[in-house]
Amino acid sequence: MLTAAAYIRVSTDDQVEYSPDSQLKALRSYAQAHNMTLPEEYIYIDEGITGKSVSKRIAFNKMISAAKTKPKPFDVILVWKFSRFARNRQDSIVYKSMLRKDLGIDVISITENLGDDKISILIEALIEAMDEYYSINLGQEVMRGLNEKFVRGEPVANPPFGYDIVDKKYIINELQAAVVRDIYSKFVNGVPIQRIVQSINDLGIKTNRGNIFLHRNIIYILRNPVYAGKLRFASKGRIKDDYYNEYSDVVDGKHEPIISNEIWERAQFLLNENRKLYPHKHKKYNKTEYMLRGIIRCSNCGSTLCRVGDKYLQCHLYQKGGCNESHHISMKVLEKNILNAVENQLLNLSFDFVQKPIVDNQDIQIQRLEAQLERAKKAYINGIDSLAEYKSNKTSIMDQLNKLKKPCAPITKQEYAADKIHLIAVLRDENTPPDAKNRILRSFIKNIIYDKKNNSLKIFFY
Repeated sequence: MLTAAAYIRVSTDDQVEYSPDSQLKALRSYAQAHNMTLPEEYIYIDEGITGKSVSKRIAFNKMISAAKTKPKPFDVILVWKFSRFARNRQDSIVYKSMLRKDLGIDVISITENLGDDKISILIEALIEAMDEYYSINLGQEVMRGLNEKFVRGEPVANPPFGYDIVDKKYIINELQAAVVRDIYSKFVNGVPIQRIVQSINDLGIKTNRGNIFLHRNIIYILRNPVYAGKLRFASKGRIKDDYYNEYSDVVDGKHEPIISNEIWERAQFLLNENRKLYPHKHKKYNKTEYMLRGIIRCSNCGSTLCRVGDKYLQCHLYQKGGCNESHHISMKVLEKNILNAVENQLLNLSFDFVQKPIVDNQDIQIQRLEAQLERAKKAYINGIDSLAEYKSNKTSIMDQLNKLKKPCAPITKQEYAADKIHLIAVLRDENTPPDAKNRILRSFIKNIIYDKKNNSLKIFFY
């Protein structure tokens, strides 16, 4: 008996024929009619997700990850239609090829019955091409409709902070509008953006998504022409690296402005002057490591301390306006103080340590063995394995599970300190690469809380 997985995807709530329940019901019936088992843990559902790309499909990626485990957890993947699997030919070809050729897992559309002959391969390719055409055409039609609404001065997006939407029109939200006016007033009168952010957060005001305000939220409000009675829309799609929305189209809207055009123009002038002084730098992955990366945390907000230039650390959230307490400190000074504190606590046994969590690989092994145990049980219940075979399989799997789940022997503080103290010399050695220092420190330090106000460190050991 084959073990099947089911993948279900719906793009919108109004597709009744594509609803998760109707798809699942059809997939269960197909599995039963073709002598397949369909365990609950192998049912993967993505709701309200487009099929253009797999990057945002959480359930799909979880299914592919499970398919790569050995031994393979299921033999086939059932879908209602191939369009549910993917609407991008490249994704479809890559994943189907990997599943079928590399993992021995077939992908079956229960409504598009195809074999494995040459004609069926051609038909499947045609279906994929038609699905991709439908997806592209639908996207173009949607964009055309949005463009028409935009030209008429009608909203084409969710209302920004300061507005509600009523009868397809932006209506001023007076409580939020007062905040918007205050932001513009302070900015054009020379108040730094970081101070504006802090003043808003001190009042407990949240964004439309319920988050605290950050530097980027203020920039967005100051750059958005909607507050001056305009509408902005990237009719040709968002251009990469268009940080200032310079390539968006702007038209007069039908809504009431919150600020005057004069204040808007003044704000743009000041923003552009700041832009000349502090040009936007495209963020790239910084390969330069440092010993304390990801380990030091702010005592005020709990955010990680990140690099500022080459020599200093600062609270990540403070730089964005979300924390009101600076933790700016020399990296060299902090590294020296931390190594001294760690060494002192190890020598004096004045520390507590916590059990390190199970590593991902071990956790995956446990889940895999538990799934094997469940399949062995079902094989016996369904008459595939005899009682003797089931007992043998169960004993073997349980032995492996018990070994993985067996708790580590307790360790004394003296043993722990003796095992770690020699690492301090390695961490102090200038010839030890920074990335190696970071890995060593992470191996026995969970995190370190730095309190600048009281000039103190709180170290949490594994």
